[in-house]
Amino acid sequence: SSGINAEYGEAGGSSPSWYYLISRDWALKWKAYITDMEIDSTPGPIDNSSLLCPHNQLMFDAASDITKRLYGGPNEANLPPLPFFPVNQTQWTAITKKYPAQPIPEIRFQFNKPQPNYEPPLCQDCLTARMEEEMNKKQNFVNGYLVIQQITSLTDTPSSSTTPLSTKNLPARNTKSRYGLRQKVTGKK
Repeated sequence: SSGINAEYGEAGGSSPSWYYLISRDWALKWKAYITDMEIDSTPGPIDNSSLLCPHNQLMFDAASDITKRLYGGPNEANLPPLPFFPVNQTQWTAITKKYPAQPIPEIRFQFNKPQPNYEPPLCQDCLTARMEEEMNKKQNFVNGYLVIQQITSLTDTPSSSTTPLSTKNLPARNTKSRYGLRQKVTGKK
C-alpha cells in the first residue's frame, strides 16, 4: 500500500506521477502489428485525437474512469472498455521514441486530490454532454441487451436458467466489430 500512496503523491509530500493516455484505437493497431506477422505496415504515429473534443480539450475524466473500474464495485465489471490506455512516464518515453504522438504531442494526468491535473485540461461542457449521451443510450437500450422471458403461468418466476426468447432458435452469425475483429453474435440482427 505504501507504494501506491507514494506513486499518487500521498507519502512524504512528493508530487504524484504523470500518466499518459494512448487512444484505444491506436493501441489495438499497434498490438495487431506486433503480434501478427502478416501485418507489414506500422500503426503510424500515436493519434490521440479521438480523446479530444472540438475545443482541443480532453473529453474523458481518465482518473475517475480508471478509479471506477478499479474500486467501483460489482456493477463496474459491465462497463465498456476505456477508450484509452494509461501508461507511465517510462512506457510513454519508450513508445514515443518509435511512434511519435501527432498532431497532439501528449495527453497526461496526475492523480491529485481533490482534483486530478490534466494536460490538456478537461472540457467540462463536452464531458457533461458525452456523459448525458451515454446515460441516454443506456436508458434507451442503445447497444444494450433486453432479455425477454416467457412466463406460462402465474406461479412461474424468471430464473437465470430460463433461456431468453430473444436468443431461442436464432442462428449464430458472424459480424465485424468496430475494430475489425470477428466475433460470434447470436440473437441480434
